[in-house]
Amino acid sequence: MTEELLIREKATLKQTNLDFYNYINNLGLRKKSRTLILSAVSFFYYEPSEVYKFKDVVCLKNLNSIEKLDSFITSISVSLKIGTNFYGCFINNKFGQKSFKYFSFFEFITLLIDTKMKRLMSQKDVSILLAANNFKILDMKEINGIIYFYSKKL
Repeated sequence: MTEELLIREKATLKQTNLDFYNYINNLGLRKKSRTLILSAVSFFYYEPSEVYKFKDVVCLKNLNSIEKLDSFITSISVSLKIGTNFYGCFINNKFGQKSFKYFSFFEFITLLIDTKMKRLMSQKDVSILLAANNFKILDMKEINGIIYFYSKKL
């Protein structure tokens, strides 16, 4: 990776984290609650007994780039108490928004070679995945091309 790409990637991550912070802050994330932050950089799984004590779980890594997403969401769901808030983000499926015919060559190539994006996802895909794992989406908002969501474990 060239130095220029690395600098751009770090700037994007910084902006994404700032946008995420502003999003959850505007939703009124309890400042004194027990909040677990799953980092986008050092992402790993926690034992269910560790996750159970938190009232809010924030996943900074976008859902598109999580290798075993179904397993991850299921393990989070099983580990959380009813009423726990789960926050996350993903990049919306651009193919669902535009006709392939009108997709620019640059957008298409960028999407194909983006190694961090493991899967294309739409708002509907994420809604179905979360609902199947007993989460109710309470809010979903696009900020700077990334969709942030707030859900609650039922």
